[in-house]
Amino acid sequence: MKMVAFVNNGIGIGIGARARPWRVACVAKSAPRVMLAQKKRWITMGLESHSMNLSECVVKAAEGKTLREIVNGPVHQLQGITTRADEMFATLNVKTIKDLAEWKFGKWATAIAVLQELEREGKRPAGSMMNINKAVDKEHETKSLSEIIALPPSALQGITSKADEALQAYKLDTIGKLGNWKYIKWARALVTLSECEEAF
Repeated sequence: MKMVAFVNNGIGIGIGARARPWRVACVAKSAPRVMLAQKKRWITMGLESHSMNLSECVVKAAEGKTLREIVNGPVHQLQGITTRADEMFATLNVKTIKDLAEWKFGKWATAIAVLQELEREGKRPAGSMMNINKAVDKEHETKSLSEIIALPPSALQGITSKADEALQAYKLDTIGKLGNWKYIKWARALVTLSECEEAF
């Protein structure tokens, strides 16, 4: 019986009893897939040399996930948050960590809390037209940022008193506390860095 070695582009790909073209073609097609798998494994080995981790930010089950997977997952992946938070935020149309990061009421609350520290009593110039009327209910439009941060979250335009009840579960009873809530800050940090993550 005649033994024939099959060679494709200089790479030995098998030995058979007879030189059948279809067999050569099948083996040749599988070679690129094998090489691709090897390349992926090589890339993975490179990532394994990285030391970045989020062991104090996310739960154990999420530590091995990519940032993109984490931000598109439920809020309770954040360490210290229970599934109760998922139910709470679902009433506010927040289902994922990314939703929490981009939640406009959270952004408003944080902006007010940050800028409140830079506000000084009696320093508003005469004739100033500065306002945040689109962010707060009408009865609070004339108040200073220092006064607004002490108001309940429902003082933000578009949030109802039911939201106050939901947020109370995490003691977020003022706009200031909501704006400075560490989990909102974590969510935004995760989303920001997820945009810097290289996909493989």
